[in-house]
Amino acid sequence: ICIPCRGDPAPCGIDNSCELIVPCDDNDPCTSNDTEIVLLSDGTVCQPCSGDVIDCNSGNTSVASCDDNDPCTFNDTEITLDCDGSVCIPCLGIQLDCSNGTTFMIPCDDLDPNTTNDMEVILDCDGSICTPCSGVPADCNTGATSIVNCDDGDPCTVDDVQEILDSNGTICVPCAGVPAPCANDPTCEVEVACDDNDPCTINDVEVQLLSNGSICEPCMGQQISCATGLTITVVCDDNNPCTINDTEEILSCDNSICVPCQGVLLDCNTGMSTVIVCDDSNPFTVNDEMTVLDCDGSICIPCQGEPVDCSNGTTTIVPCNDGDICTIDDVEIILDSDGTVCMPCQGSPAPCQTDSSCELQVPCDDNDPCTQNDLETVLLSDNTICTPCSGTPIDCNTGLTSIVVCDDGNPCTVNDITTILDCDGSVCVPCMGTPAPCGTDGSCEMTQSCDDGNPCTINDVE
Repeated sequence: ICIPCRGDPAPCGIDNSCELIVPCDDNDPCTSNDTEIVLLSDGTVCQPCSGDVIDCNSGNTSVASCDDNDPCTFNDTEITLDCDGSVCIPCLGIQLDCSNGTTFMIPCDDLDPNTTNDMEVILDCDGSICTPCSGVPADCNTGATSIVNCDDGDPCTVDDVQEILDSNGTICVPCAGVPAPCANDPTCEVEVACDDNDPCTINDVEVQLLSNGSICEPCMGQQISCATGLTITVVCDDNNPCTINDTEEILSCDNSICVPCQGVLLDCNTGMSTVIVCDDSNPFTVNDEMTVLDCDGSICIPCQGEPVDCSNGTTTIVPCNDGDICTIDDVEIILDSDGTVCMPCQGSPAPCQTDSSCELQVPCDDNDPCTQNDLETVLLSDNTICTPCSGTPIDCNTGLTSIVVCDDGNPCTVNDITTILDCDGSVCVPCMGTPAPCGTDGSCEMTQSCDDGNPCTINDVE
């Protein structure tokens, strides 16, 4: 041996024992456990470097400040994946309300003529009412007053008057009269029931002189207020689309408002909502939608979609190893979003002569009657023929033969026969016969000298 036996490195896919899985870096910060498959012989890369995809469930995440574009939230945050900044939990904040948000007061009208400086408190971020409109009750210094007749308890006075607050009858200036001719003594006057034609008073009375019925004190009653009179609750509209069952309480006698119109506030649990199309900014979801409250469009359920799958998401064909040495060009289809295998790894059948274990000899028929034990070599993967069908040739020593009549062209023989190979009629024993008997054909006979052993004859012939 001048040069020891050696060969060229076998290509990838020939035998798994010729390959090695080694750590690598696929330069993708969102993968881990990166590996590649290389040939042990020369380090050729059989399967490029790739790793396990990191997602929001497996990777490190961070909480970051953001803006959810809702003026009625604060401390807005979102959770992002550290490796590429993709959003794991969309931006949202803590809801502001009247208890924790900034508010301001504005003038209003509480529809109560007996109050002044009416104000209401509203929430800065969306103008919702925190404290309904109400005013400061008027008093004798600020409200309208009237001079009314009264009875100072002195029967000896007439034209008794007092100053009262119009809104509720509060006495601002006590009742006092001037001496009157009606009476100088209480026994000169009498209180009688009357009707002052004011539905908002009760116990109406007037003081008359017993003498001639002259009225000393005009008819008047006790003023009814929301606190003392009969009230009813009636349906109303507080002009807030996000309330239901709006009611207000009014005084029966004149329909003045005792409790302003207000309703029960609707929320996502009690109000009508609508599911609308949206964009959750996640390229790996479809059919994104969110639920909003119909009355004001506030978000009940944030925008989110259904994760894509192999039927509707984008996919990529990547190299792989199906573990079958009888295939080449192995590939698999994976879902781009999370690496799910959509089509398992498989390759094309390896060509003939790749590996003897990938081939099989099977019986066949080569359509040659003069062969036996016909065989062909096919690929196990798809039955491709590697070696065409052929058999062992049959000859006169191994095949069936027949003895048939023939003509050897010799008129001096009879019973000519030949031996032929049955499969194709080829001659195994040439045609020949046995000598014909005397008298068959004169051309087959001749005269020759002989010795008949009789000394008494000459010219012996036979």
